[in-house]
Amino acid sequence: MGRRGLILLTILFGLLGGGLLYAPPAFAQTICGGHADLLKHLADRYGEQPHSIAFTDQGSLVEVVVSPKGSWTIVMTAPGHPSCIVATGKEWETVAETVEPGV
Repeated sequence: MGRRGLILLTILFGLLGGGLLYAPPAFAQTICGGHADLLKHLADRYGEQPHSIAFTDQGSLVEVVVSPKGSWTIVMTAPGHPSCIVATGKEWETVAETVEPGV
């Protein structure tokens, strides 16, 4: 193999290797759907029920649903968009408020 072939092989390897390093992982796919359907699925499959809700400064609804076994899911719904699961986990624990009132 000549010098030109070696350079082309190096470039090809770099492109393929670089593409593999920056490929998005499969678990990065967001799960979205109708709000009621998504919450029903989480309740039926994992026993998760609404725990906390809040609105972002941009007007999106953020909900935390939790099961008695400790699994949890954070669902976000932007105005005019489907609801999407943005995080899930295990071992949810509710802690007592530690901030003094008025602080």
